[in-house]
Amino acid sequence: MNTARFDIYKDVHKGIRKALFDLTALAGSAEFNNKDSLKRLVDTFGLTYNLLETHAHSEDSYVEPLVKECNADTAVKLADAHQRLEKDISTLLARVEGLDAQQEDATEQGRSLYLDLSRFVGEYLQHIADEEQIVSPLLWEHFDDQKLMEVSATIRANLPPPVMGNFLSLMIPAMNHNERVIMFSGMKQAAPPEVFDGVCKLGQNVLAAADWERLDNTINS
Repeated sequence: MNTARFDIYKDVHKGIRKALFDLTALAGSAEFNNKDSLKRLVDTFGLTYNLLETHAHSEDSYVEPLVKECNADTAVKLADAHQRLEKDISTLLARVEGLDAQQEDATEQGRSLYLDLSRFVGEYLQHIADEEQIVSPLLWEHFDDQKLMEVSATIRANLPPPVMGNFLSLMIPAMNHNERVIMFSGMKQAAPPEVFDGVCKLGQNVLAAADWERLDNTINS
C-alpha cells in the first residue's frame, strides 16, 4: 500500500468498518424477545443500511467510471460485488424489520439473523479490502492525486448534510490522531466557519475527552 498517495477509500472505509463492527456487537448482545432491545437493533440496522447504500451509490456514480477507464473487467467485478452485497443487506434488513419480540421463536430467529449478519460482514470486509488493495493501486497508476481528491470532494459535496454528519460520526472515532488532524485542518481552511464549528462539535461528541483535547490543541496551535 502506497501511503504517500491519496487514498480515496481509506477514511470512509474506516467509518464503515466501525459501523459494521458496532452493528454486529449490538446484534450479538440484543435480546430479541425484548421490544426495546429489538427496536435499538432495528434502528441501528436501518442507519447502517442507509450508509452502505449511500456509499455504494457514490462509488457507482463517481469512482466506477474511473475504474472502467483503467480496467473494464475490474469495473464489472466491482459493480457485480455492489449488486450482490446490496441484495444481501436488503434481505437482512427485511428480516430484522420483520422480527417480533412477542413471537415464541424470536430468540431463535435472532440468533439466525446474527450469524447471517456476521457472514455478510465478513464478505463486505473482503470487498472493501479488495478495493483498497487492488482498486486503489489501479487508480494510482492512471490518475494523479489531484484528480482523486477532486472526485472525493465531489462525493462529499453531493451528500446531504445529515448523511455526511452520520458518516463523520463514524469516521472521526475510527481514524487515528494524524488522520483527524489532516481532516480537521483541511476543513478549517476550506469550509465555511459555521460548517467547521459544527464538525468540531460533532468531533467533541464522538471522541473521548482526552482525544478531542489533543486534536483541538493540535489544529489550533
